[in-house]
Amino acid sequence: MDIEVDALDNTAGIDRRNKAIETVQDWAAATGREPEISYTLPTTTKGLAASGLALLRNAMANGARADVANIMTLDYYDNALHDMAQDTTKTVAQGLYDRLARRCPSKTPDQLWGVIGITEMPGVDDFGWPRRDFSLTASPATATLKAGGSTTSTVQTSATAGTARTVTLTASGAPAGVTASLIPPQ
Repeated sequence: MDIEVDALDNTAGIDRRNKAIETVQDWAAATGREPEISYTLPTTTKGLAASGLALLRNAMANGARADVANIMTLDYYDNALHDMAQDTTKTVAQGLYDRLARRCPSKTPDQLWGVIGITEMPGVDDFGWPRRDFSLTASPATATLKAGGSTTSTVQTSATAGTARTVTLTASGAPAGVTASLIPPQ
């Protein structure tokens, strides 16, 4: 069951679905079948989103067994740069495991890890390639100096995408009549 967007906020629909799953599971048990129910749910960088947790709580309350909680580690929709592999293995999956361990204390670690599914997006997520873009403004933008003189210019930086970077601009020892241009590193 891939449950996303508006379906996560439809509590009546969630309740109906989980009751229907419980009915199917009861019927399957009575007829010697073993269906496997996997819930594919959105996540944050710390584990399942609150809406996914509410869906699983409703499943338990209705007697529906979730065989797999499959977390979608595709996007976190937080407009931040992420090391997706690091987030998936160190925080997202561990966050889900920790919640399951609290809710199901009789389960062994192997049993808990056995019900965690992960859908990872290889390549670019919905936010595109991480990039850094920033602008610089200097005041004053230019200065003329006599030999041995000095000047100061205040440089303002502004990140327009990604994270801010420190920029260091230096010019010294230029002989008279020479123009020094300072270009920030890329």
